[in-house]
Amino acid sequence: MLQEAGHEVHMLCTGSGPTEDHTTIKPRILKQSKLGRLLVPQWDSTKDPSKRQYWIIPSPKELFAIYKSLKPDVAVVRGLTPPYILLSLPILICLGTKIVLYTQSPLVVTRRSIRRTFVDLLVLRILKMDWITPVLHKNGPNASKCDRKDVHPRHHFIPFLVQQADRTFRTPSTSIRFLCIGKFIPRKRILELVRALGAQRSMRQYHLTIIGECSTPEHHQYEQGLNSEIAKQGLEPFVTIVKNLTRAEVSSHFSAADVFVLPSVREPASVSQLEAMAHGLPVICTSDNGTACYIEHGVTGYIVSPDEQSLTEALAKYLNDPGLARLHGDAVTSHFQSFFEPKLLLKSFLYACGDTSK
Repeated sequence: MLQEAGHEVHMLCTGSGPTEDHTTIKPRILKQSKLGRLLVPQWDSTKDPSKRQYWIIPSPKELFAIYKSLKPDVAVVRGLTPPYILLSLPILICLGTKIVLYTQSPLVVTRRSIRRTFVDLLVLRILKMDWITPVLHKNGPNASKCDRKDVHPRHHFIPFLVQQADRTFRTPSTSIRFLCIGKFIPRKRILELVRALGAQRSMRQYHLTIIGECSTPEHHQYEQGLNSEIAKQGLEPFVTIVKNLTRAEVSSHFSAADVFVLPSVREPASVSQLEAMAHGLPVICTSDNGTACYIEHGVTGYIVSPDEQSLTEALAKYLNDPGLARLHGDAVTSHFQSFFEPKLLLKSFLYACGDTSK
């Protein structure tokens, strides 16, 4: 949308995942410098990409040359602690670039930790940056506790921008099609999802499709455990695993599903959940997910405690009442149209970037 509105957009990062879609913007990948290899001797190009990318220290000279050639008016930085961000900040300040901090920390917190108090003081009051986040709160189903009265005026909640897709209505049946998307790592709790479905022994009118990213030895090891659990539960006819799909291929699975399930914990903010809602799917997720704040509990899905029993109970609600998925799906579509209005989101983002025009 920024490009459509006439803005020039560039992306710098330290790496990209195998399933990421860069059709619109091709990122410029920063490489590990000699300085980085000297300071971070344990850096290994074969390790987990997310951990490896965090410790990349690009050449300061190269970084300065990049920013000088781009001459950005605004730079949105992801966090403050990665080394390449720490190197970038003084360069951007010297160039007179407005810096906007992006994190996935909740805008509203019920208890302000020492760390959060320090970051608020540093970012909003000392450095006087604007700070944006796609997470409103982490109160789970207790949205009534979300009080913005103490939020700093330069701290902004801007939901993820996800384009609404054409909703596909399947032929009504008594079988519920669940969909789960996530990397094959323990905190995604896909194994727990399989066990929760295995507990529904009296009503096996369902099918679960699991779409996973499987690109590291850790991922492959988790997949092996997942296949073993599926066999142990006798769920081979009811569960399908597919891996490393393109965005277009994933879209077809959204269209074929009835309910999206994301049982992960320590989830700062899930995009796949929003893509599911864009396709009109109700969502089951845990309260330990930042974008749980986009779900209206019992209306557009269920926000559950991060335990297997709570997940089992939420799945059972849809299995006991096949019409519930359609009812919640209608509510998701209505909610999405009002909550994720692209022009309003663009205006909010530009306001955080310093555009005060109306």
